[in-house]
Parts: sequence; structure tokens; C-alpha cells
Amino acid sequence: KHLFYFKHPTVPDCTIPGNCGFIVRGSSSGPNNFWQDELCTESKDYEGTDVHFHDSVSARDMFYYTVVSGSAGRGARDRVPERAANSSRRWFPDVNNWITERMFVQYRLTK
Repeated sequence: KHLFYFKHPTVPDCTIPGNCGFIVRGSSSGPNNFWQDELCTESKDYEGTDVHFHDSVSARDMFYYTVVSGSAGRGARDRVPERAANSSRRWFPDVNNWITERMFVQYRLTK
């Protein structure tokens, strides 16, 4: 699971101990072993962390992506954003040794 710190504008004066934020948990499932990300909304998901969740945070307002890098043997690493798991491997078949460098969540605050 991946912890994100995030102060939602609808909760400007939170008094709950710890940090406002949320957790995104990833898992693979199904016959094709597709990766699926899920916003954790249950209090038990946050036990043992310094993050607490507010109900105003919604998965429908999130765009989750990673930045991965790999090498095609030129002595440099190629970095690309990736929304779908393993899509870079399909787009750049000559690049190998892919690693996840960072994970990001974009959050839409206005409608």
C-alpha cells in the first residue's frame, strides 16, 4: 500500500492527530493478472500509519500514475510516465530493467 499526504480543501482545520491523506493499495487479479489500484476507505486500513482519511476524498477525482525508467543499453535511463501497468514494456520493447521511480496522484479539486 502507498501512503499519500493530502489536505483536502473541505477540511481546512483538521484536528485529528497525524497527517491528512489517503492510501492507495494495488493488487493484481483476474485471468490476465491485471493490476488494479484501490482507494482505501476503511479505518482499519490506516491503523499503524501516521495518515488518516476524510470522507471528502474520492477515487473518482483521482488520476494515479507512476514514472518508470529502463535502459536500452546506451548508458542512459529512459523515463516515462505510466498509467497502465506494464504499458511501457509494450511501447518500448528494446528497453529493459524497468523500475518504478515515483508514484503520483493528481486530484481534481474543481468540477
